Amino acid sequence: MPLIVDNHVVVVAAVLLAVAITGLYAVHEHVITIHGTVNVPENHTTGINLELNITKPIGDMYYYNLTVISVEKGFCLRLRADNVKASKGFKLVLSGEAILENVETNKTYTISMPCLASIGAPCYRIQTLIPGFDTPLPLEPGNYTLTLHLHWKASGKGHFTTRLVAELGPCRIIETQG
Repeated sequence: MPLIVDNHVVVVAAVLLAVAITGLYAVHEHVITIHGTVNVPENHTTGINLELNITKPIGDMYYYNLTVISVEKGFCLRLRADNVKASKGFKLVLSGEAILENVETNKTYTISMPCLASIGAPCYRIQTLIPGFDTPLPLEPGNYTLTLHLHWKASGKGHFTTRLVAELGPCRIIETQG
């Protein structure tokens, strides 16, 4: 039955019904609490430490045959720079190329890696996606030797650390991680 107050119609029954329903849901609430532990080791993580001693403002360095990368059918590779740490007092723009060579088939892939580290200075790069760096690169199956060619522009004094992470796996998984 409607109640009229100052020319406004208020439906008391509807308000009471809404309050009753809300109260019912609150009374019948069930809570499930989930606790867990995560301890997932990195799969097949290997590390290589490189020492780059920069003594000239412009230069480059090759690191030949750093490792062998075994590629299965349907696998892709993506390289990415990660975790740049630096002291103060210097400027550095570090870029490079990764060269993958299958010695059995003579198949070679060269992956451009602009702006691996940009410390205290701007780094300009091409505004297109680079297969193997910005997007996964499908590789033919086989064993590939990895050579890195690093080049830089630098000034000042200081220390830096950066990681180059190689993600290798089924193409569909590498594509969704990007």
